[in-house]
Amino acid sequence: MEFGHQEHLAVEFFNSLTIAYQNKTFRGKLLNTLLKFKKFK
Repeated sequence: MEFGHQEHLAVEFFNSLTIAYQNKTFRGKLLNTLLKFKKFK
């Protein structure tokens, strides 16, 4: 099993999420979330 590889991918994914979160303003993130919910309805 390549658990180490999966763990590395998870860390990379988490880091990219953190960077994306830091680059966006809270208002922009909130608007994006609302738009996603509207799509699902």
